[in-house]
Amino acid sequence: MSRLSLTPAEVAAILDYRLSVPLGERSGCIHKLFFSIPDDQCFVAVQDEVVGAVVTVLPLEYHSAWPVSQDARSQARALMLEGPSSWRSAPSAGSATVFRVGCYFADPEGGVRTANLGSMPLARIGGKIAGVLESEEVLAEIETKAAMARRPDEELTRVFVYLGKLKDVIIVHFGI
Repeated sequence: MSRLSLTPAEVAAILDYRLSVPLGERSGCIHKLFFSIPDDQCFVAVQDEVVGAVVTVLPLEYHSAWPVSQDARSQARALMLEGPSSWRSAPSAGSATVFRVGCYFADPEGGVRTANLGSMPLARIGGKIAGVLESEEVLAEIETKAAMARRPDEELTRVFVYLGKLKDVIIVHFGI
């Protein structure tokens, strides 16, 4: 995805959290308009309708399936900068648009396993990594994801939330 500054995980999070504007469907693929904060422009993600995989990401000048209205562009930008109104959050600060979540599990033999629990839009927690500790909804979602990733013989020892390459790490404890 050298056409834009966002990582594939960041694009996936934008689509997963519906921070995009559906443009239409063609040949089994859904076209979704999203705004990239670091690039300060809109792109179209072409996503397989069945499996959900992103086939390609196109700058608007390469999207020829149909015209993209200015209204759709404004809506995509507002979704990224403001998030859905139910989040009641401020625009994200800096170039990061998502935060990542991971955890450690310990097994009975003393082994430790790291699990990636995915990423979420930074706007969802007010644009600051510390906002994760203030959102009961996000904490509950993280706890659920950790429980789903845990193997039967393992114990959850630590959950961590971070930006970029382990920048601004916060450790979250769930009764451990």
